[in-house]
Amino acid sequence: MVGPIAIVMSQRTPEEFKQTNPSAFESCRYLSKVAVERNIDLRWIFLDKTFHNGTFDSYWSFTNDGMVEKREPFAPALIVLRLRSELLDKEKRLNDTILSHVCRDKLKTYELFPDSVKKTLLLTPENVQHVKNLATDLIVVKPRYGLEGKNIHIVKKDDITEEFLKKFEEEEYIVQELIDSSKGIGTILKQRHELRVYIFNGRIQSGYLRVPAEGSYLSNISLGAKEKMIDLKDVPESAFDLIKKIDHHFTSIVPRMYCIDIMFEGEKPWIVELNDSPGFPDLGVGQFTIDWHDALLDLFSESVS
Repeated sequence: MVGPIAIVMSQRTPEEFKQTNPSAFESCRYLSKVAVERNIDLRWIFLDKTFHNGTFDSYWSFTNDGMVEKREPFAPALIVLRLRSELLDKEKRLNDTILSHVCRDKLKTYELFPDSVKKTLLLTPENVQHVKNLATDLIVVKPRYGLEGKNIHIVKKDDITEEFLKKFEEEEYIVQELIDSSKGIGTILKQRHELRVYIFNGRIQSGYLRVPAEGSYLSNISLGAKEKMIDLKDVPESAFDLIKKIDHHFTSIVPRMYCIDIMFEGEKPWIVELNDSPGFPDLGVGQFTIDWHDALLDLFSESVS
């Protein structure tokens, strides 16, 4: 038996998870089913505060009807985080603190890869005067530590004034030059896009495109973008050169699983962001999802065997 592997979810209860994201719920149920067939012990955690002195007080398991809680303390062989918490600093976890901090801090991503991320500034009164030096008339305003495409704004850089800043005082925001991806990516697509590629222990596991809704710049599925399955062999080689450059910074981190979001501006690929806790693929995606889950379980087996 491989495990136990604790997957710590962002929702407070399984019912909340099922109601707010039913497709992800079913995807996780499928992952658990395949894990059982492969003799891998997955345990789902919905309240990370139940972690004390290296032990979880209880966990949840999938059943035919939903999920059932088992009040059996256990020490995990591996922790997989789907949220930000004090568990970030624990040992035996998928990805380590360095990778997670780079993925979750968009300013840090820019500082680490300044030639591959569009120019980025922290949105502060001191930086208002520097916004005019950004190279694009339209710029992106988004939370420094944001997730799921929430609170992203495309505005004219002339709109960035000290009065404008008052709308964004509750959390840290960044301003960033806009990537013009309207010419598409290679021979695959001739419109705005975002390429998402999954990296499992340095291996390029899979990838697909997210295509914004008509008239939109935003590529998040929750904001109306559509998924487009592709063959990675059709992706321009420059994207793989960029991916190798990024992953080179994290080769000492094992196990690691994250994704890279890329947009092409003409022939040049740019990093949109890195994500160390991407969502589980929808079962409706078919073979892509099956292969993704198998690769994730392979990663778990490699990590704790």
